[in-house]
Amino acid sequence: MEGLEACFAVSYYSRLRIISNLMPLLHRSPQPRVLSVLNGTKEKPIDEHDIGLEKNWGIIPVVNHATLFTSLSFDYLAAHDNHKHIVFLHTTPGLVDTGSPKPKPTRANGWLQWVLLSIFQFISSYVVRYSGMSLKESGERYAFELTNDAYSPGSWRLDKLCDVVPDNEVLVRYQQGGWAEKIWEYTQNVWGKALATAS
Repeated sequence: MEGLEACFAVSYYSRLRIISNLMPLLHRSPQPRVLSVLNGTKEKPIDEHDIGLEKNWGIIPVVNHATLFTSLSFDYLAAHDNHKHIVFLHTTPGLVDTGSPKPKPTRANGWLQWVLLSIFQFISSYVVRYSGMSLKESGERYAFELTNDAYSPGSWRLDKLCDVVPDNEVLVRYQQGGWAEKIWEYTQNVWGKALATAS
C-alpha cells in the first residue's frame, strides 16, 4: 500500500483491506468465515502513543501491533450488526517446518557474523524440524478451521491445535478500554491516506 512501511502493511493493513473488500461476498456465503494466520493468542501491549509506529519502528513492535490490531479489528467487525453471522478466526501457527531453503550466510560481512548466522540457522532448523508441525498437518488444521462447525459466529483466537483460547489479560484490557473501535477508525484513516497518495 502506498506510503506505508512494507512489513506493517503486509502483516496488518493489506490483510484487513482484503477482508473489508470481500465483505459483500462473505455476506452472500451460507457459512462465511475469515481466517488470519498470524499470531492470535499472543497479544502484547503496544506503544499507545505511537500506534502507527512512525517514531519507534522495529520487528518486535510490528509483530505486537499487527497481532493486537488484528484481534481488535476482528472483535470490532464481529460486533457490527451486519457481520454478526460471520466467523472471524485469528490463529497462531506455532513452529511449522515449511521446508523452504534457508539462505546461506556469506563471509562478505565478516567472519564473526558468518559463524553466528550459521550456528543460528543450524539450531533453528533442528528445533523446527523436530519440535514443529509438518506443513501438511498445519494446512490440514487450517482446512478444519475453515470448514468445521465447531466455531460459532464471532471473533475467536485459536492456538496451533485449533483450540479456542480465552482472551489474555492484555487483550481484555484493550477491549474494555474501547480500543477495538479506535483501531478500526485508525485503520480506515490509514487506508484513506494511502489511497489518496496512490491516486
